[in-house]
Amino acid sequence: MANRSFLVAQRTPDPNEPRSEQGVIAAANYCVPAFWLTLFRPEDLTHRDEHHAPGGAAPAKVPAAVTQTAQAITRARAQRPAVLDQVPGRLAAHFDEFLTLIESIHESCLRLDVMEIWGMQDVPQDFARQLARALSAPESQDPLHWVTAFSIAGFDIDGKTQAVDFDNDSARFLLRGYKWQRAVPWQD
Repeated sequence: MANRSFLVAQRTPDPNEPRSEQGVIAAANYCVPAFWLTLFRPEDLTHRDEHHAPGGAAPAKVPAAVTQTAQAITRARAQRPAVLDQVPGRLAAHFDEFLTLIESIHESCLRLDVMEIWGMQDVPQDFARQLARALSAPESQDPLHWVTAFSIAGFDIDGKTQAVDFDNDSARFLLRGYKWQRAVPWQD
């Protein structure tokens, strides 16, 4: 079974609102897609209480991000030029597909659910810091923040040059994720 991240539409800003299958807008395997990061900012970071700890241990505090859907749409639209400066032109249409998907959401809030990705980390606290850095990439335009964002998205990064390898068959999934239950404006 793959470890997944989910982009979830929900009624409230409560990070502990149960995730419904119909609420999942898109999913991704072993990563957090880069375009999802345009919807949130570091100040949207919070945590979920995950009660799956072994032996009745206290709930784990798992990073999550929650924002209002209208604000997420505004951010994504505003960040389009900055994002497209970072990806090859042949991949630009995937951002527009993603934006069309986000603009179709009727629920009032969006949540970034990264519990399964967080659980894969050797040092979970480091992942929370990396996620905060990645969420700041579209506004900061700091090249290292973009490297972090594309790394979390699952792209290969050259260790010497910090160049992102966009030349793979999975690029569209690493940028926007894939269909879960809801209809999406693309063919997977």
